[in-house]
Amino acid sequence: MFIFPLRFYEKDLREVIIVFSEQSSIISAEADNYITSYTAINKEEKNRLNNLSKDYFEYIKNHSLQYFDAIEKFLRDPKNQVYTDMYSNTISDLQAKVILEKDRFTNFMYLIEHLVDFTVSNNEDKLNNLRKIVRVFIHFMYFNCDIGKTS
Repeated sequence: MFIFPLRFYEKDLREVIIVFSEQSSIISAEADNYITSYTAINKEEKNRLNNLSKDYFEYIKNHSLQYFDAIEKFLRDPKNQVYTDMYSNTISDLQAKVILEKDRFTNFMYLIEHLVDFTVSNNEDKLNNLRKIVRVFIHFMYFNCDIGKTS
């Protein structure tokens, strides 16, 4: 049986990332200023439900968590509504694909890395030098409970 690659409309994510990258000359590195809304579900429970390893979750926290406040502010700013809508459409598409592919990606960290690789490889001209930001955005989606199981 031929297995289709996991696909989603990565151009929306690309646009969000590009605009975020261009408009964010300084991204806060203060880890203690996070928005408390990131606790929609106990992270240990979410990680268990999604079969995300402790090591990978530590990687998310060390690699990406420091940027989540800036992403949240960017997406909440009314002047960025068009990009917030693109983000919303992207997470809707991704969540549907995640549900469809749950048997293929039994460990969520593989799914996250697949999404990063797929997005960058299909947009190398614009995203090759923004791989870190792509990963941060996918981590944000997971951490913010936009993708992955929550119950």
